[in-house]
Order: sequence, then C-alpha cells, then structure tokens
Amino acid sequence: MGTTPVNLEARTPGDGDVTATPGSLPPELCLNGDWECGLDRDYRRRVPVPGLAGDPRKIDAAPVWYRRQVQLPAGDWHGATLLLNGARFAPRVYVDGRLVSQAAGGMAITEHRLTSPAIKPGARVVLEIELQPLDRIPADDASVIP
Repeated sequence: MGTTPVNLEARTPGDGDVTATPGSLPPELCLNGDWECGLDRDYRRRVPVPGLAGDPRKIDAAPVWYRRQVQLPAGDWHGATLLLNGARFAPRVYVDGRLVSQAAGGMAITEHRLTSPAIKPGARVVLEIELQPLDRIPADDASVIP
C-alpha cells in the first residue's frame, strides 16, 4: 500500500478563507482564523481569514504578505498541494521562507505544489503567501481590472 498526498485547499475570496484537507477521506486541517499580515513581509497586524486585509478599492503600495505556522498531520502521506481559490493577485507561496510556487492571475483557483523538504508528516512549517498589488500585474493578465 502506497502513501497518500496531502492537499492543502485554500479558499480565498479576496484575501481570505483557507482550508486544508490531507489525503483521501482525511481528517480536515483548517487554516481559517488569524494570520499575520503586512506589506513587504513586515508583519504588523493579524487579520481573519477568510476576509480582506485592506480596502479593496485601494491599491497597496507593496505586496501584501500573510504568514502562519502550520502543524502538518502525522500519518502515511507524501507531498502537498495548496489550492488558492481567489487570492488577489499573482500569488507566491513560501515554506519556511523559501519560494516553492507562484502563479499568474488571481480571483481564480491556483494550485501550488509545496516542494519543500520540510513538508512531511508531523512537521511544523511556516507558510507564507505573497500577493502582488494590482499595479504590478501585467496588462495581459486576466486579473487586471479594465
């Protein structure tokens, strides 16, 4: 019998809702709740996820960062994928400070393979998500608001 991959599914309308589900027919690992948040990795406040970190009518001066320690489930599994369902904009995902995945766009599902060697059963990792300000998104990106 092989091992099952862990899927960390994040639901983020705006800048929010994060849920993680390990394996198939797994216990649920919920990442909703307070996350550290700030501009340019300067974490100065805590914000609820799901929710918006700021005024959606305003363009931030720098990337918005979210950070949270995550206790991964014990068990017989390998690999993990983070699904962001609507993170604005161009999300980059870091594990323990190392960039492991990035995607164009936003407000649509993006899938991020967490390739860090730190991702293993029972480990505690720091998960960070960097979201770009709208004015740094290329004009041909589907996230750009006309």
